[in-house]
Amino acid sequence: MNKVIMLFGLSLIERDLGFYLSNEVISAKVGKGLGDLKSQYVKMVAPNAMDLVEGFGIDPVYAPIATDYEEFNKNPITPAGELGPLPML
Repeated sequence: MNKVIMLFGLSLIERDLGFYLSNEVISAKVGKGLGDLKSQYVKMVAPNAMDLVEGFGIDPVYAPIATDYEEFNKNPITPAGELGPLPML
C-alpha cells in the first residue's frame, strides 16, 4: 500500500504543481523530476492494478479492449473505436 499511497500523493502534487512552484513549496528542479518519479511508481503499481481494483471493490469498466487487447484485435468484425457507421466512399 505504501506505493499506492505514494502514487496518489504524487498525483495530487502534480495536479497542483503550479501552486506549489509559485509559492516556492517545491523547487523548479524537484518539479521537473516529478513526472519521472511518478512514472516509476506507476510501473511499480501497474502489475497489481487489477488486484487493487478488486480489493477496493471498484466495479470494472466494461471495455473489452482493456482486458485483452490482442484477443480484441483478432476479431475483424469488432469496430475499431468508431462512434458510428463508416463513411460512404
